[in-house]
Amino acid sequence: PASLHNLTNIKVIRAAHNLLEGTIPSGLGNLPFLEMYNFGFNKLVWGRDQDLDRFIKSLSNSSQLNFLAFDGNLLEGVVPVSIGNL
Repeated sequence: PASLHNLTNIKVIRAAHNLLEGTIPSGLGNLPFLEMYNFGFNKLVWGRDQDLDRFIKSLSNSSQLNFLAFDGNLLEGVVPVSIGNL
């Protein structure tokens, strides 16, 4: 749900293999304590106005992040160089 970004103290989001459909929720880069972000193996796509590079850069706000997984979804595009800054 889009309201995930309101859970500012959350540490783990693990929603892999749940047949989730729709877009990646925006605002998830504003979770400063997030350590794990796993949305692997669902049916997620980028929203019309979402930009992969901007999303990856926003994750730098989650300085505790040590696991990121989006594999097995319907995401398209080139992985931006900014992912190396996480």
